[in-house]
Amino acid sequence: MKGKLHLCTKGVVAFFLILTLLLSFIGFLSMRRTALAESIVSPQDEAVIKGLLLQLAEDEGYQTDSFEYEPFDVYYPDETWAGCDIEFNIEDTVGYGIFFKIDGMMTMVEISFESHSPFFGKEGMFIYPKLDTYYINAQLLESLLR
Repeated sequence: MKGKLHLCTKGVVAFFLILTLLLSFIGFLSMRRTALAESIVSPQDEAVIKGLLLQLAEDEGYQTDSFEYEPFDVYYPDETWAGCDIEFNIEDTVGYGIFFKIDGMMTMVEISFESHSPFFGKEGMFIYPKLDTYYINAQLLESLLR
């Protein structure tokens, strides 16, 4: 009797362990989808980015106190969120800036007042492994968002 009870207890424990692992995996997938669907740029980060872009625009000779922009998430090669690519328009001039969140602070990695970002008009997960190197993982994004 004691052996059967012990065997039954092991079966119940194994069942709950498998159930816990399965639920954890499902939770991970939904968190992954959320991370891909929502930017991690806080309102404070956004204010820093806007201020920096306005200052740089002034340094470049533009006389403006506002501009249009659109942010896009950018990821490291291991597919963790790195920061954002900001496409902007200042005085009818198109440009972009790439910003990474490093040690809790938004840091400008790259900027141009002369062209669109290399990611412009493309769909997928924007990967930025190193300076002046860009690629897009479209298949991974599709499979994660299903």
